[in-house]
Amino acid sequence: MNHSTRATMPSMAAEDDARTSGVVAHPRLLDRRGSALAAFLILAVVLLGVAFGPHLRGEFVWDDIYLVEGNQALFQTDGWRVLLNHDLWGPVTGEPSQLYHPVPMFSLWLQGILHTRSLVGFRLANLALHGLCAGLLWLFLGRRGMSRAAALATAAVFLVHPSVTEPVMWVTGRHDTLGMAFTLAAMLLWPVADRGIWLRSSLAGLAAALAFLCKEQFLVVPVLLLVYTVVGMRGRANCLSGPRRWLILLLPSAGLAAALLWRAHLGIRLGSDELARGLAQQFVCYATIVWHYGFQLLSFGNSATLDRFIPLGPWAAMGVLVILLAAGTVLARAWWREPARFALPLFGVSWFCLSLVPLVAAVPRIGFYGNRYAYSSLGGLTVAVAGLLAPLAGRARGRLRRLWLVAGALLPALLVLSTSSAAANWRSDLSLYRADLLRDPDNGIAHYHYGYAVLRRRGCGEALPIFLAATRLAPDYARGWHNVAGCLENLGRAAEAEEPARRAVELEPDNARNQYNLAVALAARGDRTGATHALEHCLAREPSFKPARELLVGLRHAQASP
Repeated sequence: MNHSTRATMPSMAAEDDARTSGVVAHPRLLDRRGSALAAFLILAVVLLGVAFGPHLRGEFVWDDIYLVEGNQALFQTDGWRVLLNHDLWGPVTGEPSQLYHPVPMFSLWLQGILHTRSLVGFRLANLALHGLCAGLLWLFLGRRGMSRAAALATAAVFLVHPSVTEPVMWVTGRHDTLGMAFTLAAMLLWPVADRGIWLRSSLAGLAAALAFLCKEQFLVVPVLLLVYTVVGMRGRANCLSGPRRWLILLLPSAGLAAALLWRAHLGIRLGSDELARGLAQQFVCYATIVWHYGFQLLSFGNSATLDRFIPLGPWAAMGVLVILLAAGTVLARAWWREPARFALPLFGVSWFCLSLVPLVAAVPRIGFYGNRYAYSSLGGLTVAVAGLLAPLAGRARGRLRRLWLVAGALLPALLVLSTSSAAANWRSDLSLYRADLLRDPDNGIAHYHYGYAVLRRRGCGEALPIFLAATRLAPDYARGWHNVAGCLENLGRAAEAEEPARRAVELEPDNARNQYNLAVALAARGDRTGATHALEHCLAREPSFKPARELLVGLRHAQASP
């Protein structure tokens, strides 16, 4: 390998000489950095403008209807208190949840108090945050030894990969973009030399805690920093050596512990019923998730918004885990021999794998994948692939080098078209879920969401057949049965609602609204005792649910009358 190639491939721990040694940077070096920054900004504006610019208008969709458009706390001066002291969904629907995302919700509040309810404004802010994440990724790669051209091409691919569509177009996707920004900030702040160890590690720990307060998926950031330290420090005796300096690894964990204690103080627990499953089932779920997102990201795809979660068979899951273990082993052995060359690929694969671990508690429970869940793992996989390909491009000469340059420019240009097409589906909830049904007509969960979009516009008369199709195609999805029962009751056919209402209660016995629908159906049939019992269960779970309380008072009055 010639000297010029070696110069582009230092250890992951390498920092800018001017910053770590105290030497004043040469003006020409500053000019080059300024030119590189200008090139990135121009590229980002052009790519994001082409991919997303034409599609920023439209309607609030999905959770944005409740968490943004209908969330009054976002538009009140003291609304930040509600966002800080309550879970994500409780103040909006009256049904407490285990989700707590105060940092992104605070950012939405900042926009809200500026007296803007504009969807375009919220989406523009999401677009800016996504651009910030790409910029931090570009900076991270550059500071870890990747050439400017390779880092720029990698950031461009990240900017317009089709899988980023949901975090950008869905206002609630800000939970993912902000979490990713804090994760990258933690890695950039993390000390890799002897200067400013405690200050930088404290700031990185704060960034890790803020990432977790953006979304529970970022629980793994302290572990990611540990892996980053182990992988990046090999062969560098002057950096973070000795027991005292390794104590800094406790700081990100301390920040995370503080965030967890605050959640506990608010009564918001962290966990999932899915974690009670056996270890074998957990591995199957994890292998399925790895396979889904790995294939989606490496094929430059974007799955359906409500793509169904269907676990792999045991042998297929074992095959995925064996392949993953084999790839990790090969990379680890290569890194052990050549740490400077293989540190980035090994860290990127570790990042990809770690970011998907928390999804084992979420994806099987909700029953479908979310493209937003791929946002952090896309960062890891991008780092891994770029770390493997950049040295090959650096060694290319002549015609082969020109081919690499053409490929680096052509790939983002092609991805823009696919991403723009995906973004066009987000103009309304009808268009979004209709696109899912065109891709998979047998998707019962997509039928449910499409039916709900129809319900909001045209009422139960047109929505009921769609909800019935949802229960037929996804019989274990409680929301479909709940809305069948609710629509039957709203259409004056409450006596027919008992069976679907009971089915919804069986699937989600702790859902207060399911109990209410059952109570209405039983009351219509004349079963006052059964209706009263169901309403008591409902109010035990949601005491402030006014319709249930009014119905219970009416039933008790009727029972007391002669």
